[in-house]
Amino acid sequence: MYDELGIFFSIDACCREHDNCPDIIQVNETKHGLINQGLFTRSHCDCDKQFYSCLKKDNNLVSKAIGFTYFTVLGLQCFNCDYPIISCIQKEYIFNGIIAERCVSYHKDTRAKKNYQWFDNPVF
Repeated sequence: MYDELGIFFSIDACCREHDNCPDIIQVNETKHGLINQGLFTRSHCDCDKQFYSCLKKDNNLVSKAIGFTYFTVLGLQCFNCDYPIISCIQKEYIFNGIIAERCVSYHKDTRAKKNYQWFDNPVF
């Protein structure tokens, strides 16, 4: 049943909220001028940020495993409407970049019009 959450109530609540993100781009779907050519559905950055915070707040072995898998191993990007990205200012590396390399800070063109684009999620 939709209203029933399992033994990991808070983790289930985090996942359910993320699963119900109102702005997603399915695999091979085009939306907001972006094409999701990845293997998984991508979410608006606000939804991924909420999911990240929810899992961090729960702070147990299962939430850490889910967060590590989603944010670090899979490394799914999110999308947002923001100023155009010019370059990456700061990167984050996992195992010297062997497992993951993510941009955590961007240099943006604040004189240009905002548009939808892909952003890296942080590692967990």
